[in-house]
Amino acid sequence: MVNRIYPPIRGPTGRLLYDLARHLADEGYDVTVLSADRQDKQDARSEDLTGVKIIRARGLKNPRKFLANLYLCVSLFVSLLSVKRPDILITMTDPPFFHIFAGIYIKLRGIKHIHWCQDMYPDIMPALSYNLPQFLLSFLQKRADQALSSCAYIVAISKCMRRKLAEKELHKHQLKVIENWYDEALFEQKEAEQLDLPEKFRVMFAGNLGRAHPMVTILSAAKLLNEKDRDIEFVFMGSGRGYERMAQERARMGLDNIRFIPFQPGNKYRKIMESGDVHIISMKDDVLGYLMPSRIYDIFAVKRPCLFIGPKKCEITAILEKYNAGLQIDQGKPEILAQEIRNFRDDGAAWYQYQDGAMQAGQDYVPAASLKKWMKLISTLVK
Repeated sequence: MVNRIYPPIRGPTGRLLYDLARHLADEGYDVTVLSADRQDKQDARSEDLTGVKIIRARGLKNPRKFLANLYLCVSLFVSLLSVKRPDILITMTDPPFFHIFAGIYIKLRGIKHIHWCQDMYPDIMPALSYNLPQFLLSFLQKRADQALSSCAYIVAISKCMRRKLAEKELHKHQLKVIENWYDEALFEQKEAEQLDLPEKFRVMFAGNLGRAHPMVTILSAAKLLNEKDRDIEFVFMGSGRGYERMAQERARMGLDNIRFIPFQPGNKYRKIMESGDVHIISMKDDVLGYLMPSRIYDIFAVKRPCLFIGPKKCEITAILEKYNAGLQIDQGKPEILAQEIRNFRDDGAAWYQYQDGAMQAGQDYVPAASLKKWMKLISTLVK
């Protein structure tokens, strides 16, 4: 199993891989995880964590740059060649182009490959305004599609993503949908320390603030609410360049109803998530099908309504409508967002209806359900 990050290094893909690797090991599989999260000049090292063998290869500090990404792919590939030949190789999309190298590896070793598609690279890059030369983008696209065609399975994390993948020259039987899941360890403990937060109606955003998650609509809604609705505040939990840009915009717009807090570990994370009266997810329309904001499952786990700012024809919209767990709002409609936030604050009966819908969704989208699908899929390759 290959991914750039793996616990204790923090990151959502690493955490998902950790859950799957540990589950496979518990079921009797011999599991090795290869990650590239070492940033020193020592040789790759091995360790054993919860029955999973972990090999950590050398990486670079800024893996989002193209050349650094290429270095990571080569480093992982070289390390993979030194590992005992596996029966099954599972890759994720971090680093984004490693599945191209994996396509070469499975031909050399004659093994079965499952690509766990968290984000569709390089397909998503134009939508995120990455300025690669067209010849390079075309080359990567061709090689990526060839690698996908050689996979035993491609696991999409949403039906929208499966439809995008189905547009390629792939066999129908190769495409499977297995949803991501929330971090069960964060929610299994009953007690959590109290938080020192003011008594306000809290609009919560937790997670990455990247190119796929536009903030203009949210900032504009915060501006509309800043003067007359002083009992409403926006809380953003996370870190990185996106948060730095948001802080600059908050200062520029003179908004004092926006609070930033760093990512909180363990029960603090759960408690802060529970402190949100309503959660927001923002997704750029152009990335529909290329990714799936998996924070929705954390929101369901804490039983809170969700306001999804993104396209109507999206799996998140369909889920919210199915369970009556929240509302969809178009990007560029801050007036509607601000009014819906007011409605959630003022109409307690409606809030509890949406909260009940979120609770129902949370009972269906559980880690055990997705892990069961994974076990069934993998079992078809080991018969």
